[in-house]
Amino acid sequence: MPFSRIIGCVLPGHEQSVLNAASLLASRYCLPLSILAADKASNVSNPGAILLPEPPPQAWTAEWMACALFTRLSAVESFLLLLPASDAGTEIGARLSQQFACPFLPDLRGEILVQEQCLSSQRHILSGQALEKLEARGPRVIVTIASREEYSGTPTQISALNFPPASDSADLLVRVLSRRPSKGTQSNLQSARIVVAGGAGMGGVEGFDLLRRLCNVLGASLAASRAAVNCGWISAEHQVGLSGKIITPEVYIACGISGSVQHQAGMRGARFIAAINRDPAAPIFRIADLGIIGDVFSVLKQMIRLISQAHLA
Repeated sequence: MPFSRIIGCVLPGHEQSVLNAASLLASRYCLPLSILAADKASNVSNPGAILLPEPPPQAWTAEWMACALFTRLSAVESFLLLLPASDAGTEIGARLSQQFACPFLPDLRGEILVQEQCLSSQRHILSGQALEKLEARGPRVIVTIASREEYSGTPTQISALNFPPASDSADLLVRVLSRRPSKGTQSNLQSARIVVAGGAGMGGVEGFDLLRRLCNVLGASLAASRAAVNCGWISAEHQVGLSGKIITPEVYIACGISGSVQHQAGMRGARFIAAINRDPAAPIFRIADLGIIGDVFSVLKQMIRLISQAHLA
């Protein structure tokens, strides 16, 4: 076994995937488990989790987090470090890989195996059209776990690690000068359970107002295709696809989206996909679990009415 310890690093909004995967691997290979959590990751309530100190005001960046982790993990000679496959988790993993000069496997999906001193797993490539098998060797390996990936194992006791104090943030090259809310509704698509997405078929801003009404009754987050973003109907933070966010919600409802390969790359990992489109030949129907061929506005209005009635019942 090349590793002496399994370490899960928990970031806000991506707690469960890392906790589940780290617990499963520690149980399977009979290794000690340590959990590191940013103070902002308030959903981690296990008393064995180690909270990283809060950074100075406006200083929380992937660079700061990587420096804090490097300082603490330098004394650990061998480990498998798991991070979420979010934007921040991927940047932190890449920075730590360079600092430790160790392998980094991003966006892993499915089973992680350790056999004959080699870690192996797989990830999607070619816009999700194929699976690539990856292997890594060495005493230290860093991976990111695709959100919503299913892992289950025997709960494992979390053991403590003794860490030196964090390095001063004065030497960081990147600083956050200010933060302000963006226009419109800000939502974390990458941790949302239900996502309602609109495309060119929504016709304009008014169409997205209808989608927001559906989001309100479902408790869903709002997303969009690149075509809708390019038209200026919604901000780029909502874009899903190869050039936007890659998400894996429980439910993804595609409204007026044809479903190009580029868009599918961002949402095909959803557990259940529903599509509404008037074109029966739309590519989105090839991957949909439920397809509705019809006028998207009429269907949405009926959905909103029926779901609202169900809530009142």
